Amino acid sequence: MDILGRIFRRIQREINLRLNRFQVWRVNRSITGELSSDDTRPVIIFNASTRLSGLSQNAGFSLITSLALRKNQIPTHHVFCDHGLRPCVLGTDRNDPERIPPCRECTRTSRLILKDANSHSFTYKEDVEISKATKDLGLDQLLSFTYQGIPLGELVLPSMRWILRKHHLKDNKNNKLLAQNYIRSAWGVFGDFSDLIDKIQPQAVLVFNGMF
Repeated sequence: MDILGRIFRRIQREINLRLNRFQVWRVNRSITGELSSDDTRPVIIFNASTRLSGLSQNAGFSLITSLALRKNQIPTHHVFCDHGLRPCVLGTDRNDPERIPPCRECTRTSRLILKDANSHSFTYKEDVEISKATKDLGLDQLLSFTYQGIPLGELVLPSMRWILRKHHLKDNKNNKLLAQNYIRSAWGVFGDFSDLIDKIQPQAVLVFNGMF
């Protein structure tokens, strides 16, 4: 019965995803040609840790927001993860930090929903210097780690507390490995976002679930 239940939920998610995709396509079609032709600076929209598959409430809110902006002649650019975090917060296994996150279904959902939108994906980029610099650090050192002026340790701390369901974190092997992986991923996201901002010069960046 458990297997049948999983199959049923999977089919239900797929149907909902396709229905949502059709709704987004229909609304997009209704506002085609209504964007201004002047030099209005765009808004970047990014969903951070709000879903793995299907369309979550926050993901829905971001889509509605982008469509409303477009309706008001403000161009939007969506950013989504394409295997860019190793692991992401929702894809983290607390008992096995090295376990590969379920990226395939997540990226498929992003591409379906954002098919007709201005979209930019970020992928994982290994930085040898960061890997070397964090290799032998204790947890406290990792969580205060700064690289090229960016407080990466401080930035990943809320994510670690949330996924581990603890405020005070123990200095053990799994927690250190998780911190190292989050820091490496955060540096890659920072680089890609910086490049995108320099390229399109947005008037604003809207991040849903900004806790992370």
